[in-house]
Amino acid sequence: MDRCYVTGNTKNGIITDKSAFDIVNTVIAGNGTDGLSSGVALGSYTSSGPTKFAFNTVVNNGLVGVACGQTYTLTGILANGNGTANFTSSTCVTNGTTSTSTTPNLGANYHLTATSPCVNAGGDTCPPDDIDGDTRPQGLHCDCGADEYKP
Repeated sequence: MDRCYVTGNTKNGIITDKSAFDIVNTVIAGNGTDGLSSGVALGSYTSSGPTKFAFNTVVNNGLVGVACGQTYTLTGILANGNGTANFTSSTCVTNGTTSTSTTPNLGANYHLTATSPCVNAGGDTCPPDDIDGDTRPQGLHCDCGADEYKP
């Protein structure tokens, strides 16, 4: 799944259970409005195949932004304003993410603004493009989330 919008679902936005996944440059927002579901539920997976969850924007979802059923490394994630937590604490290992106390300063369609703390905060290795097909990185480093700020 690359360059998608998953928004406004009453239950979980995305569920992976016993399956491989490769989710990149995707916005997951406003899901889990039942108050019992999450933006993303990455279930347990024991077979071979990708388990990539990178450079996604996960905001304003119900219970938890990203719930991990086992240990996964999440890279370059912008997560903010999700119900009780942005990530399940012990199983979602984050790398290059925004903090829960930082306002991401998003504009229309969940795009970064010039004042966003996510600009240049996603590390040095990222996909070649963002949700709009814009080249990454635009600045010194990659931006976290699905959008790369384009001055």
